Amino acid sequence: MCSPVKELTAENDFITGLKQTVAISELFKEEGELCLKDKRLIVDLKLSGIEWNQYRNTPVLPDEVRMTLNNEDVYILPAQSAVLQGANDVYNNSAKCSLMIGQMMPEDWESEESYYYKFLLPKGDCPWIDEISPNRYSFSYNKEKYYREGLIEISIFEQKIHLYLFNTSTKEEYIVIELQFSCTYAAAQKYQWIISLSLGLITSHVPLDFAFVSCSIKEEDSRKLIGYQRLRDTIKCPYHFFTCNFRWLKEATKEPKLNYINLEEYKDLFPWKYPKDFSNIVSHLYDDEKMARGALLLLDAPSLPLDYQGTILSVALETLSNVNNITLVDPKTWKKTKEDVLKIIRREFGDNSPIIENLKNKWFSINSPTNKEKLSRPFADVGYELSELEKRVIKERNKFLHGSLTLRGTVEEDASYQSFLCFELLKLCSILLFRRMGFKYPLLNNAVLYGVAEAIEDKEPILILAN
Repeated sequence: MCSPVKELTAENDFITGLKQTVAISELFKEEGELCLKDKRLIVDLKLSGIEWNQYRNTPVLPDEVRMTLNNEDVYILPAQSAVLQGANDVYNNSAKCSLMIGQMMPEDWESEESYYYKFLLPKGDCPWIDEISPNRYSFSYNKEKYYREGLIEISIFEQKIHLYLFNTSTKEEYIVIELQFSCTYAAAQKYQWIISLSLGLITSHVPLDFAFVSCSIKEEDSRKLIGYQRLRDTIKCPYHFFTCNFRWLKEATKEPKLNYINLEEYKDLFPWKYPKDFSNIVSHLYDDEKMARGALLLLDAPSLPLDYQGTILSVALETLSNVNNITLVDPKTWKKTKEDVLKIIRREFGDNSPIIENLKNKWFSINSPTNKEKLSRPFADVGYELSELEKRVIKERNKFLHGSLTLRGTVEEDASYQSFLCFELLKLCSILLFRRMGFKYPLLNNAVLYGVAEAIEDKEPILILAN
């Protein structure tokens, strides 16, 4: 089968030719310098010729900023995505300021129209797992063709998406998310976000920062509309949730305190190939907002200080447990029982008794198990048996939410205990998330890998197997 060829001349020319002089006639009489600086698209300008608000000594931005590139191409910057910084020295016309751009799209682009979209995200230092897919592909620009391996084919409810790496002629590397179907910009953004999030679960980095957005009316259309979209900062989780490298795992477990671990029993599980599993992860996150939210919290929390980390991971555990759907008895039966109980209370205490209002508000919460039970039950559903230590962690996690975590003594002891709880919560969240997505490979136990004393004393396994 012929490998696909990705024609990226227009994208390459736009990215490599981005640094240039531009005109913003509605705001400045003089031209400015457009450039990508610290992963932000900005225009460096002088204060001369700016229109000022006479009452506030601040520049007036029109509802829509129009910017001309290449002396002819007009781009639109929505007012809410264009921020002027450094415009404080109102008496110095030679002083410089910068226009920070959140979104920049061609003037003939319509967000509600359907296009074939590509998102080009800066790879930066985001890891890339080549063995995720053996598929070969090539990309070309200016009649030059370059061959690579690692094209990832994703299927989300029969919608096809290609994911691959691309190097510009100036050696900048981008992750390309290419939709093989047309849709609106809002729909395309959701696909981009979910795929970035899914990459985070695989590589521990969620590639974001910004995207060059390329779109065309037809799939093979040579006329492309290309712009820029600022995104939230790339998320860098310091931990991995699984590994494909048995040799690395062997080196990591050489410490004497981990001599209870027999890695040979896991040897046959390596190496792993998982292109279909990645597509499955993307589909699950796309289809389940709570699962996607839990994944985001799981990836974002470990970079925070321990107090915040424990709180966010506790929220993630509740989010991934889907606790609102767990009841003690059938909800229909419980609703009928409520009416019977209200009749008794009205008869005994009268129609205006405050107990009636309390009962109405709290009736359905009475039909819910305790938080500890609610958060334990989902593990049984995915075939994981909680240890006594893990049950204690689930009980303790509520103290993060209410600020009542008991101090252990010294600052060091307190930090050590919080770290232990955070590692355990990270593990429990990852078990729920990956197993609910049908991910069958072993998961890394970071509590053991990073030498958490309580986990090692409990002889927790280094890898968590699926049942």
